[in-house]
Amino acid sequence: MLRRALFAWAFNPATRETDPPREIVLALGWAARASLPVTALDDPATVRLALGACARTLDGKPAAGSTQRRKRSVFYNALGYAVELGRLASNPIDRIQ
Repeated sequence: MLRRALFAWAFNPATRETDPPREIVLALGWAARASLPVTALDDPATVRLALGACARTLDGKPAAGSTQRRKRSVFYNALGYAVELGRLASNPIDRIQ
């Protein structure tokens, strides 16, 4: 349900302005409450946790190398977009060793 809510409504400009079904509203509400603010990524420990999550599958097993690289790349680009929007001063991954 969460994946459907995010891809079919939250990340989809074509449907973003329409009224979603109740289960989508509930899923998006949960995601908003369970998410950290973007500014939390100024903390290197939070960035390390996110990068660690990029290295694992949903069941906690190590992800394939190509999957890890893809997820890390997407995360890096999302943080770059946050910098572009002025939500972060710089990309916090650049400060991680």
